[in-house]
Amino acid sequence: MNNKKALSLNKSLNGEKTVSAIVPFYNEEKTLATVVTTLLNNSLIGEVICINDGSTDKSLETLKSFGNKVRVVSVNPNRGKGNALSQGIKAARGEIVAFFDADLLNLSDAYISMLLKPILMEDARAVLGYPSSDSKLPELIAGYSGERAYYRKDLMPHVKKMSKTGFGVEVYLNRNFGNTTLKIPLKGLAGPYKHQKYSSTFAFKEYMGEAREITVELAKTRMIKAEDYKIVKNFNKIRTIKEFRNSIKNINDSILKEALEKYVLKYLQAEE
Repeated sequence: MNNKKALSLNKSLNGEKTVSAIVPFYNEEKTLATVVTTLLNNSLIGEVICINDGSTDKSLETLKSFGNKVRVVSVNPNRGKGNALSQGIKAARGEIVAFFDADLLNLSDAYISMLLKPILMEDARAVLGYPSSDSKLPELIAGYSGERAYYRKDLMPHVKKMSKTGFGVEVYLNRNFGNTTLKIPLKGLAGPYKHQKYSSTFAFKEYMGEAREITVELAKTRMIKAEDYKIVKNFNKIRTIKEFRNSIKNINDSILKEALEKYVLKYLQAEE
Protein backbone atom coordinates (compact mmCIF):
# COMPACT_ATOMS: atom_id res chain seq x y z
CA MET A 1 0.00 0.00 0.00
CA ASN A 2 1.46 3.38 -1.01
CA ASN A 3 1.56 6.36 1.33
CA LYS A 4 -1.36 8.17 -0.32
CA LYS A 5 -3.64 5.16 -0.06
CA ALA A 6 -2.54 4.52 3.51
CA LEU A 7 -3.26 8.14 4.44
CA SER A 8 -6.69 7.95 2.81
CA LEU A 9 -7.49 4.73 4.65
CA ASN A 10 -6.28 6.25 7.89
CA LYS A 11 -8.55 9.26 7.50
CA SER A 12 -11.59 7.22 6.48
CA LEU A 13 -11.26 4.58 9.17
CA ASN A 14 -9.35 5.96 12.08
CA GLY A 15 -11.12 9.21 12.81
CA GLU A 16 -10.26 10.22 16.35
CA LYS A 17 -9.29 6.71 17.43
CA THR A 18 -5.66 5.90 18.14
CA VAL A 19 -4.09 2.45 17.93
CA SER A 20 -1.27 1.11 20.10
CA ALA A 21 0.52 -1.89 18.61
CA ILE A 22 1.89 -4.21 21.30
CA VAL A 23 4.67 -6.61 20.37
CA PRO A 24 5.77 -9.06 23.09
CA PHE A 25 9.07 -10.75 22.36
CA TYR A 26 11.39 -13.36 23.79
CA ASN A 27 14.58 -14.05 21.83
CA GLU A 28 13.27 -12.91 18.42
CA GLU A 29 16.35 -11.11 17.08
CA LYS A 30 15.87 -12.47 13.53
CA THR A 31 12.36 -11.11 12.91
CA LEU A 32 11.62 -8.41 15.49
CA ALA A 33 13.07 -5.45 13.58
CA THR A 34 11.12 -6.30 10.42
CA VAL A 35 7.83 -6.58 12.32
CA VAL A 36 8.47 -3.29 14.13
CA THR A 37 9.42 -1.50 10.89
CA THR A 38 6.19 -2.63 9.24
CA LEU A 39 4.13 -1.39 12.16
CA LEU A 40 5.92 1.96 12.34
CA ASN A 41 5.35 2.54 8.63
CA ASN A 42 1.63 1.82 8.84
CA SER A 43 -0.48 4.97 9.17
CA LEU A 44 -3.17 3.23 11.23
CA ILE A 45 -0.71 2.60 14.06
CA GLY A 46 -0.25 5.49 16.50
CA GLU A 47 2.50 3.94 18.62
CA VAL A 48 4.51 0.74 18.88
CA ILE A 49 5.23 -0.78 22.29
CA CYS A 50 7.65 -3.71 22.52
CA ILE A 51 7.63 -5.88 25.63
CA ASN A 52 10.99 -7.54 26.23
CA ASP A 53 10.08 -10.69 28.16
CA GLY A 54 13.50 -11.54 29.55
CA SER A 55 15.29 -12.00 26.22
CA THR A 56 18.86 -13.27 26.36
CA ASP A 57 19.76 -12.82 22.68
CA LYS A 58 20.27 -9.57 20.72
CA SER A 59 16.56 -8.76 20.37
CA LEU A 60 16.79 -5.71 22.62
CA GLU A 61 19.81 -4.40 20.71
CA THR A 62 17.92 -4.51 17.41
CA LEU A 63 15.43 -1.99 18.81
CA LYS A 64 18.08 0.63 19.56
CA SER A 65 18.17 1.67 15.91
CA PHE A 66 14.56 2.87 16.19
CA GLY A 67 15.40 5.36 18.92
CA ASN A 68 12.36 6.95 20.54
CA LYS A 69 10.06 5.77 17.76
CA VAL A 70 9.46 2.62 19.80
CA ARG A 71 8.57 2.36 23.47
CA VAL A 72 10.25 -0.57 25.21
CA VAL A 73 9.13 -2.22 28.44
CA SER A 74 11.49 -4.86 29.86
CA VAL A 75 10.49 -7.73 32.13
CA ASN A 76 13.17 -9.85 33.79
CA PRO A 77 13.10 -12.79 34.21
CA ASN A 78 10.73 -14.16 31.58
CA ARG A 79 7.17 -14.23 32.91
CA GLY A 80 5.19 -15.41 29.90
CA LYS A 81 2.93 -14.04 27.20
CA GLY A 82 0.00 -13.18 29.46
CA ASN A 83 2.13 -10.92 31.62
CA ALA A 84 3.81 -9.34 28.57
CA LEU A 85 0.46 -8.41 27.04
CA SER A 86 -0.72 -7.04 30.37
CA GLN A 87 2.34 -4.82 30.59
CA GLY A 88 1.65 -3.57 27.09
CA ILE A 89 -1.98 -2.78 27.84
CA LYS A 90 -1.01 -0.75 30.90
CA ALA A 91 1.63 1.18 28.96
CA ALA A 92 -0.57 1.87 25.93
CA ARG A 93 -1.94 5.33 25.25
CA GLY A 94 -4.20 4.38 22.37
CA GLU A 95 -7.94 3.83 22.58
CA ILE A 96 -7.42 0.55 20.75
CA VAL A 97 -4.66 -1.96 21.44
CA ALA A 98 -3.54 -4.50 18.86
CA PHE A 99 -1.32 -7.51 19.61
CA PHE A 100 1.24 -8.64 17.04
CA ASP A 101 3.62 -11.60 17.31
CA ALA A 102 7.30 -10.71 17.02
CA ASP A 103 8.14 -13.68 14.80
CA LEU A 104 5.79 -12.96 11.89
CA LEU A 105 7.60 -13.52 8.60
CA ASN A 106 5.43 -11.53 6.20
CA LEU A 107 3.40 -8.95 8.12
CA SER A 108 2.16 -6.26 5.72
CA ASP A 109 -0.11 -3.22 5.54
CA ALA A 110 -2.81 -5.43 4.06
CA TYR A 111 -2.84 -7.75 7.09
CA ILE A 112 -2.79 -4.82 9.52
CA SER A 113 -5.72 -3.19 7.74
CA MET A 114 -7.70 -6.45 7.71
CA LEU A 115 -7.24 -6.76 11.46
CA LEU A 116 -7.98 -3.15 12.36
CA LYS A 117 -10.67 -2.18 9.85
CA PRO A 118 -13.60 -3.91 11.64
CA ILE A 119 -12.83 -2.35 15.03
CA LEU A 120 -12.04 1.07 13.59
CA MET A 121 -15.29 1.02 11.60
CA GLU A 122 -17.10 -0.08 14.78
CA ASP A 123 -18.29 -3.27 13.09
CA ALA A 124 -16.79 -5.29 15.95
CA ARG A 125 -15.81 -4.72 19.55
CA ALA A 126 -12.84 -7.09 19.25
CA VAL A 127 -11.06 -8.83 16.37
CA LEU A 128 -9.05 -12.05 16.14
CA GLY A 129 -7.10 -12.48 12.92
CA TYR A 130 -6.00 -16.10 12.65
CA PRO A 131 -3.68 -17.81 10.14
CA SER A 132 -5.72 -19.60 7.48
CA SER A 133 -5.21 -23.19 6.35
CA ASP A 134 -2.66 -22.41 3.65
CA SER A 135 -0.17 -21.17 6.27
CA LYS A 136 1.96 -23.39 8.49
CA LEU A 137 -0.49 -23.28 11.36
CA PRO A 138 -3.45 -25.69 11.73
CA GLU A 139 -6.95 -24.32 11.17
CA LEU A 140 -8.00 -25.27 14.72
CA ILE A 141 -5.67 -22.54 15.97
CA ALA A 142 -8.42 -20.10 14.92
CA GLY A 143 -9.95 -20.72 18.31
CA TYR A 144 -6.75 -20.16 20.23
CA SER A 145 -4.25 -17.85 18.63
CA GLY A 146 -3.58 -15.02 16.21
CA GLU A 147 -3.21 -11.27 15.98
CA ARG A 148 -5.82 -9.40 18.05
CA ALA A 149 -7.37 -5.95 18.49
CA TYR A 150 -9.44 -4.66 21.43
CA TYR A 151 -10.58 -1.45 23.05
CA ARG A 152 -8.09 -0.78 25.82
CA LYS A 153 -10.80 0.14 28.33
CA ASP A 154 -12.38 -3.29 27.81
CA LEU A 155 -9.11 -5.03 28.70
CA MET A 156 -8.04 -2.92 31.67
CA PRO A 157 -10.23 -4.76 34.23
CA HIS A 158 -8.57 -8.02 33.11
CA VAL A 159 -4.86 -7.16 33.16
CA LYS A 160 -4.19 -8.65 36.59
CA LYS A 161 -5.73 -12.01 35.74
CA MET A 162 -4.22 -12.01 32.25
CA SER A 163 -0.75 -11.57 33.72
CA LYS A 164 -0.97 -15.00 35.35
CA THR A 165 -2.15 -17.01 32.34
CA GLY A 166 1.07 -17.49 30.36
CA PHE A 167 0.33 -18.97 26.93
CA GLY A 168 -3.21 -19.53 28.18
CA VAL A 169 -3.90 -15.81 27.72
CA GLU A 170 -5.52 -16.46 24.34
CA VAL A 171 -7.95 -18.93 25.90
CA TYR A 172 -8.65 -16.38 28.63
CA LEU A 173 -9.42 -13.71 26.04
CA ASN A 174 -11.64 -16.08 24.08
CA ARG A 175 -13.54 -16.98 27.24
CA ASN A 176 -14.14 -13.38 28.26
CA PHE A 177 -14.59 -11.73 24.86
CA GLY A 178 -15.69 -14.59 22.61
CA ASN A 179 -19.22 -13.26 22.13
CA THR A 180 -17.98 -9.89 20.91
CA THR A 181 -14.95 -11.07 18.90
CA LEU A 182 -15.02 -11.12 15.12
CA LYS A 183 -12.77 -13.88 13.74
CA ILE A 184 -11.20 -13.26 10.36
CA PRO A 185 -8.70 -15.40 8.41
CA LEU A 186 -5.40 -13.72 7.59
CA LYS A 187 -4.66 -15.87 4.58
CA GLY A 188 -0.98 -16.61 4.15
CA LEU A 189 0.26 -14.80 7.27
CA ALA A 190 3.05 -17.01 8.56
CA GLY A 191 5.43 -17.54 11.44
CA PRO A 192 8.07 -20.20 12.00
CA TYR A 193 7.75 -23.34 14.07
CA LYS A 194 9.53 -23.17 17.42
CA HIS A 195 12.02 -25.83 16.33
CA GLN A 196 13.01 -23.54 13.46
CA LYS A 197 13.94 -20.83 15.97
CA TYR A 198 15.28 -22.82 18.89
CA SER A 199 17.09 -26.07 19.60
CA SER A 200 14.91 -29.19 19.45
CA THR A 201 15.18 -29.69 23.20
CA PHE A 202 14.21 -26.13 24.05
CA ALA A 203 11.44 -26.07 21.43
CA PHE A 204 9.91 -29.26 22.85
CA LYS A 205 10.01 -27.81 26.36
CA GLU A 206 8.29 -24.66 25.10
CA TYR A 207 5.55 -26.66 23.39
CA MET A 208 4.88 -28.67 26.54
CA GLY A 209 4.73 -25.51 28.64
CA GLU A 210 2.39 -23.89 26.14
CA ALA A 211 0.11 -26.93 26.03
CA ARG A 212 -0.02 -27.04 29.82
CA GLU A 213 -0.84 -23.34 30.25
CA ILE A 214 -3.48 -23.42 27.52
CA THR A 215 -5.17 -26.45 29.05
CA VAL A 216 -5.17 -24.92 32.53
CA GLU A 217 -7.18 -22.04 31.09
CA LEU A 218 -9.42 -24.44 29.17
CA ALA A 219 -10.16 -26.17 32.45
CA LYS A 220 -11.64 -22.92 33.74
CA THR A 221 -14.06 -22.91 30.82
CA ARG A 222 -14.92 -26.61 30.75
CA MET A 223 -15.43 -29.05 33.60
CA ILE A 224 -12.37 -31.18 32.85
CA LYS A 225 -12.26 -34.34 34.95
CA ALA A 226 -9.58 -34.70 37.59
CA GLU A 227 -7.84 -37.59 35.83
CA ASP A 228 -7.50 -35.58 32.60
CA TYR A 229 -6.32 -32.51 34.47
CA LYS A 230 -3.67 -34.62 36.22
CA ILE A 231 -2.31 -35.79 32.86
CA VAL A 232 -2.00 -32.21 31.66
CA LYS A 233 -0.31 -31.04 34.85
CA ASN A 234 2.39 -33.64 34.21
CA PHE A 235 3.22 -32.40 30.71
CA ASN A 236 6.35 -30.76 32.12
CA LYS A 237 7.74 -34.25 32.79
CA ILE A 238 7.34 -35.41 29.18
CA ARG A 239 10.54 -35.58 27.14
CA THR A 240 9.58 -37.15 23.77
CA ILE A 241 6.84 -36.86 21.16
CA LYS A 242 5.99 -40.53 21.70
CA GLU A 243 5.38 -39.90 25.42
CA PHE A 244 3.19 -36.91 24.57
CA ARG A 245 1.20 -38.90 22.00
CA ASN A 246 0.60 -41.66 24.53
CA SER A 247 -0.48 -39.15 27.18
CA ILE A 248 -3.07 -37.70 24.82
CA LYS A 249 -4.49 -41.17 24.18
CA ASN A 250 -5.27 -41.46 27.90
CA ILE A 251 -7.34 -38.24 27.94
CA ASN A 252 -11.09 -38.87 27.98
CA ASP A 253 -12.34 -35.35 27.21
CA SER A 254 -12.85 -35.42 23.42
CA ILE A 255 -12.64 -31.64 22.91
CA LEU A 256 -9.49 -31.35 24.99
CA LYS A 257 -7.95 -34.31 23.17
CA GLU A 258 -8.74 -32.81 19.77
CA ALA A 259 -7.25 -29.45 20.77
CA LEU A 260 -4.01 -31.06 21.96
CA GLU A 261 -3.75 -33.29 18.88
CA LYS A 262 -4.34 -30.52 16.36
CA TYR A 263 -2.85 -27.57 18.20
CA VAL A 264 0.28 -29.13 19.77
CA LEU A 265 0.91 -32.58 18.31
CA LYS A 266 0.72 -31.28 14.74
CA TYR A 267 3.54 -28.84 15.53
CA LEU A 268 5.66 -31.53 17.15
CA GLN A 269 5.22 -33.97 14.28
CA ALA A 270 6.83 -31.44 11.97
CA GLU A 271 10.09 -32.17 13.80
CA GLU A 272 9.95 -35.91 13.18
